[in-house]
Amino acid sequence: MRGQHYRKVVGPGSRPAEGPETYVLHVGPVELEAVPYSTLIGLGDRLDVVCEVLEVCFIDRPVMWADPSTLHPRNFRERLSEIEALLRALDSRFELSSRPCDRVLARVIGIWRDLTEVAVERLESRESSEITPAVRSALADYRRSMYACVEALLQLLPEHRECSVEARGKLEQGRLNLIGVLGIEPDEIEHAGWRAEALDEPGFVTWGIP
Repeated sequence: MRGQHYRKVVGPGSRPAEGPETYVLHVGPVELEAVPYSTLIGLGDRLDVVCEVLEVCFIDRPVMWADPSTLHPRNFRERLSEIEALLRALDSRFELSSRPCDRVLARVIGIWRDLTEVAVERLESRESSEITPAVRSALADYRRSMYACVEALLQLLPEHRECSVEARGKLEQGRLNLIGVLGIEPDEIEHAGWRAEALDEPGFVTWGIP
């Protein structure tokens, strides 16, 4: 993981009096740059909406983490299309918010939405009744990249919160299935993390998927 866990960045004594003013969030290979420290702190006040996103788009969606062999292949594309629509609506909702922290959430959700859109395009027709190599590859690539978005949101939650416990359990299950069932190496799974932005570093933002 590039960068630190959110809770370490905003924890007591983590930032000196003359600390950096802006931070970078790594979501897999994508960088969200020039995030002010005040916005970073504000993200920690949006626990309810973060739980909402994780519950409706991840925890309650077995296609995101379950062993594919326990699911119906003909439903993969339909289920991911539903999630894409939810993410698109959430992205628009947070993008229109007056809170800077909500616009950061919108960027993370936007990355997740873009990844989902690509996966939907790659999946074969819902008429398929078998997990073909193409379906397996699409699911593997999607999950290994998408989990960085889930991790970025999950880091904002206190570990004891119920939805945090549930999401962490599903994320761990999904990673184990990626490795044991879909054949992805552990170091191929994308992660999320924060780091301080150097004062002489150019402030640019990459929102899309490379």
